[in-house]
This record gives sequence, C-alpha cells and structure tokens, in this order.
Amino acid sequence: MLTAASHLSALVVAAWGMGVDSTAMIIEWVARGLPLSVVLTADTGTEREETYAFLPLFQQWMIAASSIIWCATRRAVSSIGRLISPCSKTA
Repeated sequence: MLTAASHLSALVVAAWGMGVDSTAMIIEWVARGLPLSVVLTADTGTEREETYAFLPLFQQWMIAASSIIWCATRRAVSSIGRLISPCSKTA
C-alpha cells in the first residue's frame, strides 16, 4: 500500500545549476537507470548565451529520457523591485 510517507520517500529531486557539473550528474543518474522525479533550476536572467542556447536541448532530452518534470523559477522585475516568479513545470 502506498502511503504519503512512502510516496515522499520515493520522490527524487535534483538541483540543476545549468552548468557542466550538475548537467553531467543528471545525465549519469539517468544513464544508470536511477529514478529522478523532478529537476529544479533557478534562472537568474544572467546566464551565458551558450547556457540559454543549451537550455531547450536539455529540456527535450529530459522529456525524451524519462518522465522527469522540469521546474524553473525565473527572475521578474516589477515596479517594486525584483521578484521571483512562481515555478513553471514542463513535462
């Protein structure tokens, strides 16, 4: 029987900094057949052009590789200063 506690213990979350190390970790994790439920990242709006060019490729790979949910927060600027937008999910 699946309980709330067992469901939470089965959830595997990775933090993706959009750099080489965290990208390699996620690729290796999936290549080993280990479960990965969610990938979190924070887009500060100040990443390199190459990073933004790579972003859709990696998102497509995550979707094709498994049923990983990608969740990103993005910085938004308003009249009262900097705000973090709500998390958006792509699956």
